[in-house]
Amino acid sequence: MFKNILFLSIAVFTINFAQTDIDSSNIYAFYYNNIRYEIVKENRNWIEAAQIADARNGILAEINSREEQDSIYYYLQNAEINIENTIAPDGGGASYVWIGGNDLEEEGMWIWDGNNDNYGPQFWQGTFSEGNVVDSLYNNWGNEPDNFSNQDALGLALTNWARGKAGEWNDLQSNNNLYFIIEYDNTTIKIKSYDYSYDQKQINIKPIIKSNYDSIDVLINENLFYSFVNIKTEDSLLSIPYPNVSSEILQLRIFAYNLGKIAVSKEFKIEVLAKIGGFNSYVTDFEDLPTQDFLGEEFEIGKPFPFRNNAIHSIHDYENSANITYTLLKPIIVNEVNSVMKFSEVVIVEPGDEGSLFGDKNFKDFVIVEGCNNLGEWKSLLSGYDSREFPEWFDAWNNGALLRNLYKTRILYLTDTFDTQDTILIRFRLYSDNEINGWGWTIDSLQIQDVLSDIESMNINNQFKLFQNYPNPFNPSTNINFTIPKSDFVSLRVYSSQGELVSTIINKKLNKGNYSINFNGEKLASGIYFYQLNTTLFKKTNKMVLLK
Repeated sequence: MFKNILFLSIAVFTINFAQTDIDSSNIYAFYYNNIRYEIVKENRNWIEAAQIADARNGILAEINSREEQDSIYYYLQNAEINIENTIAPDGGGASYVWIGGNDLEEEGMWIWDGNNDNYGPQFWQGTFSEGNVVDSLYNNWGNEPDNFSNQDALGLALTNWARGKAGEWNDLQSNNNLYFIIEYDNTTIKIKSYDYSYDQKQINIKPIIKSNYDSIDVLINENLFYSFVNIKTEDSLLSIPYPNVSSEILQLRIFAYNLGKIAVSKEFKIEVLAKIGGFNSYVTDFEDLPTQDFLGEEFEIGKPFPFRNNAIHSIHDYENSANITYTLLKPIIVNEVNSVMKFSEVVIVEPGDEGSLFGDKNFKDFVIVEGCNNLGEWKSLLSGYDSREFPEWFDAWNNGALLRNLYKTRILYLTDTFDTQDTILIRFRLYSDNEINGWGWTIDSLQIQDVLSDIESMNINNQFKLFQNYPNPFNPSTNINFTIPKSDFVSLRVYSSQGELVSTIINKKLNKGNYSINFNGEKLASGIYFYQLNTTLFKKTNKMVLLK
């Protein structure tokens, strides 16, 4: 059964573009949901088809529902297509038409990208046997995708094949010359990117503009805030003055008008921060619910069951493809004598592959603490970490546990990243990939530059420190210096850029003090290596380069 379908006979016009000419007699047009589609019965590879769609102010069809899929397939059956003219040999010898999906940018990351600008929502990750839907978006794969012989473009089948049937999708080599479907969705305007410029104090929005518009309205928090007139297709940036007088999260939406028709963007959000004044310290146990001191979504202060005390909690469970933050709005003036930041935490997020280090592709989900003294430029206060940080967390990830009993203490030093007297904002950030999500992160007993009673033996010359090796690059040896403020079990290990352990330099209990260790890489190949210092309260990884 097909709904909202209006049949339209073959269109009678020709549009000329360099290398994108289409004979109007080879176009079969129809409408679904008041959106025009064209079945183009000329053979092009996927990239050429996307180029033609873009030149005609359309996109290769992006299918977002069963109703849209059924309607398109219905019209394909009525378009008098000679199926012998649009066969993909690598697709089981079946006949196909191109639609707007691909994983050209990254294998297994299937996105809707009907104009081939490498931008669009991801709808699938991985292969059929090991893949998953992303953000609950529609898909209609057969027993695909399988990435047979580098298949990176999306085809809709007109005939059956060994792993699927007519109407289903298959991944195909993009150099197949097939018919294709163009979609003209003039009711939606896509946003390519957006940000806030602290230097210029303005919001910058880059919409994908496919046609001229009489005007564009920008709504902030559901109120009209700014208007543009006579917007042309070559206009790629909309800049809106917006002073950052206070910290807030803005909800934005664009309405574009042309000849009485309206195109609307999805709602998107921008975080704007204001750095006002400065504080020497900040301490809270969260029992008084200091929500006014923080800004961010998908974090909250509370005590979800079975926790007994208030604390910061990420949303449980956090979502896939997340990048969520919670920012302390009270700027901290970095102290020369006591730059210590201390808190308790539980981290149950997807662990990276064994041996992977922060920054590796296979590190997976992580949490990190960051600071900035120049708004918009965040620096890590320590390397990102995951549930492998403590055995109890890793066991809880695998087997479950009473999480309120798994709090661990984290201590870090602001002067490892910033200079004394810098005024900085501090935030907590949780990142997740698009594969597996988890419970999340909780933070309690936050103390910033007011923790001397707990570590009174420490001072500016007597803290956990891991220094950059010298010389760097080196051949064949280099010195690694570090400081520990008290007797502790210490490991110092060297890893390859693939995360493989290549040397354990130290793995024993050391007394407090300053240490200088010589590392000899004579037996190693040239390349990038990482050295990691681990104690019960401190962990840091630095990069070094062996250049022979």
